[in-house]
Amino acid sequence: LTSANIWWLFAQLITSCTVVCVWDQYRFLRESQRTKFTTNMMDVCAQYLTVFPCSVLAGGLAFKYQGGQAMVRGWARDEFFHLRMEWIYIIVAMLAHAVVHTLLLYVVVPLFVSEEQPKTSSYREVAQENSCNWFNANPVHCLRSLHYYCHDPPHIFDYPGRSYLHRENPDIHAYYEATTFEEERSLFTEVMSRFKRNVGEGVETIHLVSEKFASSIDGGKEAVLHVSEKVASSLGEASGKLFGSIDDGKEVVRQASGKVASSIGEASEKVFSSIGESASSVRQSAAGSLSERTDGMHQASEKIASSIDESKFAMRRSYDEGKSALLNVSESVVSSFRGVRFGGVTSQSSEAAASSIDEGESSLRR
Repeated sequence: LTSANIWWLFAQLITSCTVVCVWDQYRFLRESQRTKFTTNMMDVCAQYLTVFPCSVLAGGLAFKYQGGQAMVRGWARDEFFHLRMEWIYIIVAMLAHAVVHTLLLYVVVPLFVSEEQPKTSSYREVAQENSCNWFNANPVHCLRSLHYYCHDPPHIFDYPGRSYLHRENPDIHAYYEATTFEEERSLFTEVMSRFKRNVGEGVETIHLVSEKFASSIDGGKEAVLHVSEKVASSLGEASGKLFGSIDDGKEVVRQASGKVASSIGEASEKVFSSIGESASSVRQSAAGSLSERTDGMHQASEKIASSIDESKFAMRRSYDEGKSALLNVSESVVSSFRGVRFGGVTSQSSEAAASSIDEGESSLRR
């Protein structure tokens, strides 16, 4: 970036341009009664005058490209006026820009401007649109028309802002007449009207923005309600699936408990039948001899031991089957828990499943 002095210089330039623009607008619109621009030579001259400041900017760009202040910091005082290559580059850049800028204005710009065609309107048609003409622009001629020739209506001296006083009289070549006119407003009235118009536009803009904001809020509310409905429906479906899995687990636990109880009953019946057979054998052996009794008692005790072993083995197998069934139920319930993404339902369902498993295990132990 350049130094702070250049920024300060451009700030002053912008301020002066703003003041000149405001002053010209006030002077042209309020202090000038009439303005006629027959050609655009003034605008063309202003465009050509901009060649010099733009060339200075091109020279400054060439100076900064070669090093700027860092380059001249090591120069002696008398070296600034010597013919150095740096100055030659700057001058060449300025001249090149001036030539290119001038050629663009002289050759390229006229290509985009249509050539004005001569008008073929008659004097009567032009005089009906413009109040000022060769007759009423001369005050002496207006006096002669009124007092010497006694024209009715006579020529009225053309004065800016008083065009509505003219009356049409084709006999004296007075063709302009404007009975209706718009009275010029004062500066205060015009400023206040512009202020009111700007305030009205601002209020309308604020109203439109508020309506858009309200519509956006309504759209957001509808989106939130839609999402909440989807969440509620998903929550209901997940809860139904979870409680269905828990009911299935309870049913499996009940079936496993029934199987275990039936297996234990069968084993108990086998044990009791073995004990009955052993007792009958003991009774029969009691009637025989002592040796036979002793042999019968040994055989009976062996039968009782084998029956007890078979009963233990059957009970152990029934217990293992019930335990494996409970493990399968627990895994299915856990997999059902993992498919649910909502915390409140998972905690309640997990508690229900845990209580069901505890009940099944306690019944199995009994």
